[in-house]
Amino acid sequence: MGWFAHRVAGFSLLQGMLLGAIVSATDAAAVFSILRSSGVSLRQHVTAVLELESGSNDPMAVFLTTALLQLLVNSSAAYGFLVVDFVKQMAFGAAAGIFIGFAAVRVLNRTRLDYPGLYSVMTIAIVLFTYGATNLIGGSGFLAVYLAGIVMGNRNFIQRRTLTRFHDGVAWLMQIAMFLTLGLLVFPSHLAPVAGTSLTIAAFLIFVARPLAVFASLSFSRMSIRDKVFISWVGLRGAVPIVLATFPLLAGIPMAPAIFNIVFFIVLASVMIQGTTIAPIARLLRVTVPTVTDWSPAEAHLASRGESALLTLQVEEDSAAAHRRVVELGWPRETLILVVYRGKEFFVPNGATELKANDRLIVLTSKESVESLQASVTARRSPTACCS
Repeated sequence: MGWFAHRVAGFSLLQGMLLGAIVSATDAAAVFSILRSSGVSLRQHVTAVLELESGSNDPMAVFLTTALLQLLVNSSAAYGFLVVDFVKQMAFGAAAGIFIGFAAVRVLNRTRLDYPGLYSVMTIAIVLFTYGATNLIGGSGFLAVYLAGIVMGNRNFIQRRTLTRFHDGVAWLMQIAMFLTLGLLVFPSHLAPVAGTSLTIAAFLIFVARPLAVFASLSFSRMSIRDKVFISWVGLRGAVPIVLATFPLLAGIPMAPAIFNIVFFIVLASVMIQGTTIAPIARLLRVTVPTVTDWSPAEAHLASRGESALLTLQVEEDSAAAHRRVVELGWPRETLILVVYRGKEFFVPNGATELKANDRLIVLTSKESVESLQASVTARRSPTACCS
């Protein structure tokens, strides 16, 4: 991408590489939003690749953009230093993200807040702390936040479903705010002179650079040609490239306004061309699966198996499950406690609900998990646990 921009736009090679780094970040959230609105679901391995790519290429795009800016601003900057800085940022960012992700789950499960809404505030604080603390030690805050989210998303914690939906809404709100704010930086009179060059570069990115990069990256993968072609097509650009395009403006490098306007055109072309054709291309390449109505994570998981069981469990006085919170039971994720009967009352529990002796649970789970759940409830507490 950098070489092509150097050849057709009159940029130096470093300026072209900077443009390539800025537009390298993709937006999986926009892709899946378009697919959901079109009623299309992708194969699991294709979904996993797109999510991994989108989450991991943001930290790389930020690093490459700042590194190339250093080289453009300071021609005496050492390439060796940038290599060391890259290793440091990625290593510290990965380590911090994984550690904080595991620690955040423990903190959430051990903290008892009177108001459920405060858990949302707590997770926002965790995000800000993860980013700030990682940057403070020289790591990539973007990578740390991404990996912390991956770790937390694969573990059970209090208010998990509610918090997932809350942060999904916050993420969309932030993207809308970024587009509105950054749109104020665009002057229509400045776009016309670079329209032809911008569309040429956008076409090269969509039809040449992206497919070459995808096929090279997946050359050792067992994925089919159809999967690779589809992944090549869905490299949708979102708000991140426009944010990164402001970095050259702030640094005051030559050609910075032209880079910003070209990036704006590339994002616009990506949304108009790729965004409007994702669903038809997915059906054409046959990379879709039947859509499952997802009213809850447990229901979706059970529906995919085609087998489920509804059972009643009684919590005895000396049961290992008594006086423990639901999130501490360690039950499979597909298990859903529909209702708890306690004396003459009944209620729907959440992760923070503490089970009491003589509670009766109505549980929805997979048939494979029935025996293990029954065993976990009938198991007796050890004398040590009782005394402590």
